[in-house]
Amino acid sequence: MTIYIFGIFFVLAGLLLLFSPDFLFEFLDKNVKELWFYVTAIVVRFILGGFLVYYSASSNYPLAISILGWFIVAAAVVLLVMGRKNFEKLVSRVILIFRPYGRIAGLFSIAFGAFLLYAFV
Repeated sequence: MTIYIFGIFFVLAGLLLLFSPDFLFEFLDKNVKELWFYVTAIVVRFILGGFLVYYSASSNYPLAISILGWFIVAAAVVLLVMGRKNFEKLVSRVILIFRPYGRIAGLFSIAFGAFLLYAFV
């Protein structure tokens, strides 16, 4: 059930990026220096990665889902180790680089969310 929530979230975030990319990029730019933003980025990755690893056996693609989950957990560890200031610099650079490609990123987000939903049907 929780995997479905994440899948739906990625689809909705992708739709938001597709139709109103500036809204999301402005939100990220405005909140990048907030402590809750850094903590949320780490905690959500740990939760999503953990759920993917834990429930991978019940998916249609157990090996792929398990590997994906471990990559997401590893990303959370990297963000934790890099520290808040380096995280802020990273997100600021990513926003700068990907702002022109927001709609394309939205399509990838929709595809990833749809894959999560399909993998656990």
